[in-house]
Amino acid sequence: MARTLAATIVLVFLLACATLVPVASAHGAGGPTTANGTFVLGKAGSPTAIADQFLSGLGLTVTSGDIFQFSWESDAGVGPPIYFEIHRHLPTYVVYRNSTTTRDNGTWSVPGTDPYMVFWRNPNNESKLVAYSFVVNHGFDYVLYGGMLGVVAVLATVVLLLRSRIRTRSGKARRGKEAPGESHREALTPK
Repeated sequence: MARTLAATIVLVFLLACATLVPVASAHGAGGPTTANGTFVLGKAGSPTAIADQFLSGLGLTVTSGDIFQFSWESDAGVGPPIYFEIHRHLPTYVVYRNSTTTRDNGTWSVPGTDPYMVFWRNPNNESKLVAYSFVVNHGFDYVLYGGMLGVVAVLATVVLLLRSRIRTRSGKARRGKEAPGESHREALTPK
């Protein structure tokens, strides 16, 4: 009975892990996520003189505590500078990082779960080729590790309850049985 119980508990735990881990770690707790590429910013005044992109549109899901590393350059870092910023629109427009230069790199600690964006604007009368590379280093995943801790706590509780019930049953069975000749000893013993 104990082996069957232990095997069942291990099986339930493994199934819970297989079910919970992919869902909980969907935002990348397994390691950093990256995005890189190039695009052309048109000359000032043209419809393509700006680029405004959600991080999620680049395949980067960020949440509070994540570290966003960015690196970009226009025309291999030579020529007139362009404007860059990291911002959000909702609930209010907030700029977290901005610069006007030909290249920039750094890190930004993500403060929450808002829909963050990167933005470039070309104020020059010539098109610019922009190359970028982004890395998101994910912080501690409370959903993943908290969920796994919860599963372990529930399983431990179930094991303890089942063990106490098994011991209670086996204890009652033992108390009902008497050893041979034991009733005679009690009768002969003076009280």
